[in-house]
Amino acid sequence: MSELIDLHKEFDKGNKYTLNVATELAKILPEEYRVIVKYDSDDLPEYDDDKKNVLFATSREMHDVANCLFDKNVFIVFQNYFFLDRWDNPYHNPISFPMPIGTFVDIPEDITLRPLHQRKYDFSFVGQIPHTGTRDCFKRNLDAMLEETGKKFNYFVQYTDGFGDGLSHNEYLELLNDSKIVLCPCGAYSNETFRFFEAIRMGAFPAVRTLPKFWYYENAPFLKIHWQKLDQLLSFSLNKINSDSSGLIDKIIEYNQTVLNEKRVANYLANVVKSKETMNQLELAQQVRKFKEEFDAST
Repeated sequence: MSELIDLHKEFDKGNKYTLNVATELAKILPEEYRVIVKYDSDDLPEYDDDKKNVLFATSREMHDVANCLFDKNVFIVFQNYFFLDRWDNPYHNPISFPMPIGTFVDIPEDITLRPLHQRKYDFSFVGQIPHTGTRDCFKRNLDAMLEETGKKFNYFVQYTDGFGDGLSHNEYLELLNDSKIVLCPCGAYSNETFRFFEAIRMGAFPAVRTLPKFWYYENAPFLKIHWQKLDQLLSFSLNKINSDSSGLIDKIIEYNQTVLNEKRVANYLANVVKSKETMNQLELAQQVRKFKEEFDAST
């Protein structure tokens, strides 16, 4: 078992998912490693030993290259909001790896999920419209649809003044548990959003316009949607959900048991660490050097 260090000790306030995955990974890795969970903007503390530092870098929604990435004391970085190329592909390299942001709101393991056919709302959305303008198109089209044809749907929509405002924790979870589809516009700076994972965890289908091409979205149960065609796509998706709810819910259950299961993700990341360990060290050094040169040239 490796050492686990949570630098800020405040992940109980949100995004405990990341801390839980790191905790499970620390149980798997041998004591020659040290698992560190930190905000990506923070510097890495200095340690007077030969342990290999495995970092969990969080809270950089800009998809920037992780801080400390080229620190000689860092073995590998598992990064939220992983950095992307111009086509939204992850920038593959030998020293960092994308990690799902998971849920921000902590959801009890024993919560009972309501069957889709018993849910009150066809769709829902609760959230802010950030100053960055990333949700302006979403809001314009949603407002227009609600005014023109919204009466044919059962829905709950509430705009809030800030992140985490609006419904209480329990009210928010109850809303997700009573929704068939959860509208998931992009975040303030990223196409990724905690709401995507919270919806699936509560047995609902997230509706998104686009997602980065990360491993953890490959088999995710979501609805791809264009906000300009919200009415047609919601109607089509609801017909599909209502006619085949049992088959579709199986996809949600599978995703909850894999990507949203902290132990399963920790095992997946442990294999990433093992894979790096088995690489030829000269070849690895060459890859790191080449990657750094390309990065320096691009910046």
